[in-house]
Amino acid sequence: MTAPTTSPAPPSVLSYSGDLATWTLMRYHALLGLLQAQGIPNAENVAAAVVAHWAREVGWGRDEWAFNVGNIKASAGWHGAAQTLPDGRVYRAYPSLSAGVADTLALLESPAYSGAWSYLVATGDGGGWYDRLMHAGWHPWSQGALDEYASIHARVRRTVELPPVASTATGTPSHAGAMAAGGAVGLAALLAWRLWR
Repeated sequence: MTAPTTSPAPPSVLSYSGDLATWTLMRYHALLGLLQAQGIPNAENVAAAVVAHWAREVGWGRDEWAFNVGNIKASAGWHGAAQTLPDGRVYRAYPSLSAGVADTLALLESPAYSGAWSYLVATGDGGGWYDRLMHAGWHPWSQGALDEYASIHARVRRTVELPPVASTATGTPSHAGAMAAGGAVGLAALLAWRLWR
């Protein structure tokens, strides 16, 4: 395997404009378009959940370089462009927002995170998805991370003008999110959630 190609970080590669609403809306609509093209049900809820994850990953854009919305490191298996930060960390780099969104979505849909992704698509339950994503190894699991995610998710939903979601005091997935998918899919997700916990 070869190491990723790296380039120094010109100031223009920081893809943060300083406006949180604009940052959120641009990523939400870029992702929403991809999800709708894939025929993902509940695309608006799925997009809001994922953008909240990205906001947590990159500090609402302050640490997003070269449209790497998921803050994904450039491992030895990465064959695309990479961005070396001043502290020496190397991350994937993309030529555009759409390229960064598409590659990060592909990682979320990959086998490593497919159980979490399937749950999110079936239910639209961002809190339950983020819990599963951490258990799948994206980050070490912590209640603090779930609580922070819930707060960010609520803000993203307000920004993109989606109604608030029901939550619990403990930060565990809400049954309302599972049932919001409706019918058998919602019931199946709820049963899967109970078995998984």
